Amino acid sequence: MVKHIAKQLLEAINACHDKNIVHRDIKLENILITKINGDKLTLTLDLAMKCKHPLIRGCGSIPYMTPEMLSKSWNDKSIDIWSFGCLVYVLLIDVAPVERFISKLNSDGLSMDTKDFLMKMLQESPSKRAPAAELLSHQRLI
Repeated sequence: MVKHIAKQLLEAINACHDKNIVHRDIKLENILITKINGDKLTLTLDLAMKCKHPLIRGCGSIPYMTPEMLSKSWNDKSIDIWSFGCLVYVLLIDVAPVERFISKLNSDGLSMDTKDFLMKMLQESPSKRAPAAELLSHQRLI
């Protein structure tokens, strides 16, 4: 089920990023399941904005915020990738997110593909985070 949810959300993130839209608040509370069997997911866009340049305004939910947002540095579309990685981790581990919970990442019991998938997103350096389009072809989602 996590794979199914992750793929749909990543497709939505990729569609936003293709239009230079940054969501800025990807978290469980912003996912709307519109069919009982879970076949249709919607990502709310309450804090989303179109951007042509790096952003500096911090917004979103602290547990899912990137290191650069927490330090009030410039940020870009890669903030959505970090937050999405946090969300996937929460779904896999079934842990409630709290501030800086991702710094205590416990990957025990996760497959190598899953660990690789998470690490492509949860990079401290924004330039090292894989873009949504690349993540869609990751073995974990195929």
